[in-house]
This record gives sequence, C-alpha cells and structure tokens, in this order.
Amino acid sequence: MQPTLHLGGHVAPSSNDLVAIAGDMLAQDGLGSVSAAFELLTRDPRTQADERAQIVLVEGLVLLIEGWAKGRTALVLDTIASFSPSLAVKARELLIAAHFPDGAIDARLLDDANIICIAALIGQGGDKPLAFALLDEQGALRRTTDFQRADLLLRGWLLGHGATAAALWRRRLPDDLTDLGHVRQRARAHADAGEANAALAAFATALTLPVDIAGKQPVIEDLALYIAFLRTLGTDPVLIDMQRLQLGLASQQALCFHAVTWLADVMRDQAAPMLPPVALADARDYFEDFVNSASGTAVTAYPVRDGKPYVDTVWVEITNFCNQKCTFCPDMHREDPREWMPLESVKHTIDQLAEGVSVGSMQLNAYGEPLLHPHIDEILAYIREKKLPWPTFFTSHGMTLVDKKLKQLSNNYPQGIAISLHNDGQASYEATRSAKIGDYETLVSRVSALMRQMVDERAPTHLRLYQMVANGREDKRVRTETRRAFPDTVERLLVHVRKWQAIARDIANAAPAEAQASVFDIDLETATARFHEIIETVIPILEWTDVNGRRQKAFMSTRPVDNYANLLFEYDADWSVGRSIVNQRTCHFVRRPSLAIFATGRLGICCIDMNSTATFASLGDYPDIASALRGPEAMQFISQLANGVATSRGCQICLSDDTRKCGELLGPGGD
Repeated sequence: MQPTLHLGGHVAPSSNDLVAIAGDMLAQDGLGSVSAAFELLTRDPRTQADERAQIVLVEGLVLLIEGWAKGRTALVLDTIASFSPSLAVKARELLIAAHFPDGAIDARLLDDANIICIAALIGQGGDKPLAFALLDEQGALRRTTDFQRADLLLRGWLLGHGATAAALWRRRLPDDLTDLGHVRQRARAHADAGEANAALAAFATALTLPVDIAGKQPVIEDLALYIAFLRTLGTDPVLIDMQRLQLGLASQQALCFHAVTWLADVMRDQAAPMLPPVALADARDYFEDFVNSASGTAVTAYPVRDGKPYVDTVWVEITNFCNQKCTFCPDMHREDPREWMPLESVKHTIDQLAEGVSVGSMQLNAYGEPLLHPHIDEILAYIREKKLPWPTFFTSHGMTLVDKKLKQLSNNYPQGIAISLHNDGQASYEATRSAKIGDYETLVSRVSALMRQMVDERAPTHLRLYQMVANGREDKRVRTETRRAFPDTVERLLVHVRKWQAIARDIANAAPAEAQASVFDIDLETATARFHEIIETVIPILEWTDVNGRRQKAFMSTRPVDNYANLLFEYDADWSVGRSIVNQRTCHFVRRPSLAIFATGRLGICCIDMNSTATFASLGDYPDIASALRGPEAMQFISQLANGVATSRGCQICLSDDTRKCGELLGPGGD
C-alpha cells in the first residue's frame, strides 16, 4: 500500500484512495458520474500506471457504451461534452486499447455503440474530420436504422446543433413569398415540427405549382435533403411513397434529374456533413427512379390493371344538348358550343376504350341529355353487341321519354338508367323547370311509361329515380324557391314515395307473370332515416325478374341538396366564389380515377366540368385514348389535382370554396 502524502499541511489521498473514490462514484451514480471519475483518475500522475485505475476507467467507458445502446443519447453526449480534449483523447485511446490490446485495430469488429462512442470521443478530442471519416466509413457498412439514427444524432452534435430538420435548411427563404414560397415555407415549418406527413405533402404541392423549373429547383433541393434525413431516421417507406408525392415527382422528371445531379455534387463536396453519405446516396437513388420512370415501370397518372390504364368511371358525353332548363343546374351558363358526337366517333371511342383501357363503368352523359342524341338507339345497340366487360349507364331528365325514345330503348337497355326526378308536384316543377315541354304530370307519365316497359320486357336494367331532399344541409346561397321545391319534411317525402309505390303497384298488377313483379312498402321510421342521411340513400319501390333470371329494382335515390353535383351555381355571375391555385381540397376523382370524354372532344377527369376547362388533351392528340392517359399532360394534370393545385376554372370552382362538397379536404399529407 502506498503511503499517504502530506502537501501543505493537508493530507492528499493515495492512489488507492483515488481509485476507490472513482469506483464508488461509478457504482453509485452510474453514467452521470463518468466524467468526474475520469477527471479524478487522470489528473493525478500516480494513477497513470495503476492497473486498478485502468480497470475503473474501462468500467466508465462501458457505461458510456451501454448508455448509447440503451438510448440514453442526451446523457452520453452531455458526459462526453464535459471531457476536456485531452481527457477525450485519453478515453478514446483506452477504449481502443481495451478492444485491441495487440495494436491491430479493425473497426469492423466493434459493435455500433462502440463505434459511435469512439467517434464522439474523437470529435471531442479536437479531430472532427477524423470523426466524420469514421462515421462515413462505418455507415457504408452498417446499414441498420439504429446505426443511421445514432450517426445522425452524433453528426448534429459534432456540428454544434441538434439532429433536426431545421438544421438542413442552410439557405434563407426569399422575403417576397409567392404561392411557391408560401408552400415551401409551410413544408419547412412542418418538417421542423417533426410533422413528416404534412411536410412531404407541402413539398409535393410546391413541386406541382405552375412555376418554371428554375423557380422550383430550390424546393426539390430542400426535399432531397429532407428525404435523406427521413431515410436516416428509418421513416416508414409508405410515408415517403405517398401517392401525392409520387405523382408530383413523376410529373417533374427534369426536377428529379436536377435533384440527382445536385445530390451527387453535395456528396462530392461534403456539403451536407450532418447527413450520412449513405443517406444522401439513398435519396439520390430515390429521385433517380423517377428520372427513369419513362421506361414505364414507376408511377403513372392512371393506375394500371392487366397492363392497361384503369379508369373507375368514364363519362362519354355523347351530346351536350339539353332541352330542359332546370334552376338547380348550371347548364344555362354553358359556354361550350352545343354539339353531339358523330355516331362513328362514339363507336370509335368505345372501341378504343375496350381495346386499351380497363374500365369500371361507363356513363353516356355529363351535363347533356343523352336521349337527345339522334342515334341513341344505335349507340346502345353497339354497346350491347360489343359485350363490354363493364356496365353502362345514363341519366336523363325524364321529359325526353316520348314514344319514339321508348321504342329506341325497347329491349335495347344499358345496365342502368337514372332519372333526375326531383319534383314531387306541380308547384315544385314550376319552381325548378321549364314548362315548354310539359308539366309535372307529363314527367310522371313519361317516367311511368319507361318503368312499365322495363317490367313488361323484363329489362336487365335497374331504374334509379333521383330525388333531392332539403333536410337542413343545403347551401343557403341557393335561391329560396329552388330549395323549397324539394321535400323539406319526412312527411312530404313519404307522400311522394307512396305516390310512386302506387304507380309501381299498378305496373306490377298488370305485368306478365314471368316478371314476378313485387312492390316495396315504406314506413315512417324508415322514411325518417332516409330523409336525414347526409349522403345518397336508397328507397326500393318495385322489383322484377329480368330475362336472365336476375332480380332488378326501380328505386328512389334520395340525395341531400348540398351534395347534388348539378348544384354548381358558381358558374352564375351572381355568386361570389373564391378562385385560388393552392387549395386545401383535392379532387376525389384522383382517388377514384376517372375520365371525361366531352362532346367537344376534350379529355378530362370530371363529369361536372360543364365547359370542359379542366382537361389535359383532346381526341386525336394521341394515337388512342390509352396513350393519352399515359401522356405527360395527364400526369401533370392529375398530379396537380392530387395536391390541391387548381389551374383551370372548372377545378377552382370545386376546390377553392369551402362550401363545395365535390372536393375532399386535404389531411396532413394523406393521399
């Protein structure tokens, strides 16, 4: 045992005492005492060669390493930060010697916690370039999420700031913020707050704004760093691959190429030391996939099924003529020329759809009245002959169901017919419709004749009677007389339904036996439930067995006034409607991919775009419709709508005003 030394009247502790004190500190306080214990054992020359002191020092290093392994990151970094440079060098040397006593150092043999701890000690010892070099080297070998996260945290610490998204943005945003600048600012703010979903969504919106490529280059550079940051954190790939972002990038191949080359420069110049090179390389590969998407593998404007673009609903507007003037329809404000598709053009369109597009269903109208087409019978016959693998429907206002049209429909039906009935009496009719082509009883008579013919012929077709109800959710800007024209109480709706059930009963009683026609009844409780629904609901009226042995129905489809698509009074100059390019709504036809082929020959995605302004191509611009759906114009158009960017007048009508129901509110980055 070494003797106690007497210095200036005070008794200095012996080497044994120092070792014991340091050991007790570690035993009692653990990681929090490592720095003090190290300082105690390294400041006195007598402990330098004391093997027991070396053992205690190693125990302290083990606590540091265990701290890293257990996620006690902040405490470990605070401990190492309290080391003097010389103490950090000593600790590093001791740690390496403990693992490699023969002097042959091989970092690959160390676990992640040891590598991170050694790098931290190297940096605290004053050699940060060597610390970064070690992290770069080992990061290329250790591709686990845990190591990448620890790597990112340590880099932020070495650089004197936290490992946050805020540290990525080295360039200030311009003071004169445009739409692009505002959205970019919002993206950064969400990223800084740790809201990755919302941040990526905002970046996607910024990329799809109608701004030149040079203007958007700083945005994609911000996004490139952020993608690398998220990859380092091990963010769920599903988030990074959200539909909105994927579409936005797929529509901007030139910008993605810029991101690839820019990231290569950043890696070469070591211009982003906070981000591990492997993360930057991952981000570069991510953007490179979009540059190469022209090969046909990556993201497409329309999803692909069976090798074809998939369209949930296609509207073929065979005519945009209408001989009725309804106060709840904006057709009177139409600016497009009135016309109908030539018969051969309709057939050619159907052929192209059948050959190159996977279709869910087809409608033979948008705003126009399809029964006004002079060749409606031949169109329906052609569809039947083609034996299309999808159902066909059309909607009529009902007043065109004259004898001639009933004959054209006879045994020549699509899979479904809808009638915009809406009126429940003459007063209702007068408030909303033109009397030039008949009155309410005329409407009832003609729709009844269709129903009777369908049952008698056992039509393989359902019949939908649309009926708006004013159940308290209607937009109060709609004229009072229009709102009052529709059933505004359960009792009024019930009277109307029972009127049609009586008509159905007469039809069923006179129907051929093989039709097995039957009538449904409705009670007050059911009518009440249907009346107060916030979306469309169904009230069955009549049922029959069709020629194929299947049961078909005629039913009333009640729809609250506020979500009836034709109520787009925003076309009326009397309405004050916002018009903005960047919106918090997105078009729901992106989620349910659709195609509108207008009578004008323009291609869009929306049946209620009355003046065909929200379009991306025309028939004839491409060899066929399938090619148009794969074209860059479709990609750009759909990527914008997926991100709330409305450049056309038609889209702004739907997306810019909070009262519209046809758009869907953008969530925090949801696709």
